[in-house]
Amino acid sequence: MAHFIACKKTADASNKAKLFFREVVHLYGVLTSITSDRDLVKLPRGQKTSVAAGNLAEVVFVRDEVKQKLEQTNAKYKAATNKHRQVKVFQEGNSVMVFLRKERFPVGTYSKLKPKKYGPYKV
Repeated sequence: MAHFIACKKTADASNKAKLFFREVVHLYGVLTSITSDRDLVKLPRGQKTSVAAGNLAEVVFVRDEVKQKLEQTNAKYKAATNKHRQVKVFQEGNSVMVFLRKERFPVGTYSKLKPKKYGPYKV
């Protein structure tokens, strides 16, 4: 998880510390560790957990459950949809018709009176 705080370029260390305590510590309590892009820095605090940190952990757990359920549901829908699809294999020399949507045409060149399919073309 990353927490971004908007601040000015000219903010000094004391202003950034105030922002940190106002935005991060207020929400999650005193942190036990901070991971930077360089290394892991441990804060010598006790193992106290705040109510906000407990609530955050619960929200993360529920979010992971919901994400897993959505993936299962999407897999079920995909299987049901693919059951009715046919794999079409064309051989060289076959004639095919091409169906084009209006999104495929340059802006201003499509008319609803134009044909929706073109062909036959040889593969």
